[in-house]
Amino acid sequence: MGRPKKAMPEYRFHVSGQAVVTLSGKTFYLGQHNSPESRARYLSLLQTYNENGLRMPDDVPTQQKETVLTVECVTAEFREYAEKKYTNNKSHLNRMLNLCNLLDDEYGNTPAAEFGPRKLSAIRDLFVASGNSRSYSNCQTRNIAYIFKHAVSRELVPATVGEC
Repeated sequence: MGRPKKAMPEYRFHVSGQAVVTLSGKTFYLGQHNSPESRARYLSLLQTYNENGLRMPDDVPTQQKETVLTVECVTAEFREYAEKKYTNNKSHLNRMLNLCNLLDDEYGNTPAAEFGPRKLSAIRDLFVASGNSRSYSNCQTRNIAYIFKHAVSRELVPATVGEC
């Protein structure tokens, strides 16, 4: 017998500093954690969820319009994902976490929607300038593109960002 559903979905803290709630399998970002606006959005989403028979309509946005998602938020989300996915491959996990740290250092406060091919090329040039081989630099560049494709799949950034 499966575990019974909780009566009320939890208002949780996300490592990006935002509040989140998961309803019908979708994660909704509510804004700055413990702010009155995020609490109000949480209650509004719960009301919609309860009115629709414990289901969320497809047209409800997963993020607030005024929330600017930074590269740091994207890497924080990816870190959570990577720690679950790469539990058996510690070397690959460390490589991906180091890439997240590099992205945070170089572009952490940049809006994620502004991260495009030029910024990706600048990071690739940084790898080459560090004396790394071309194959290593290209592999790391593909891994960064993978981080942003993950963000697109989680609907954190527009699909145009994942096309870098």
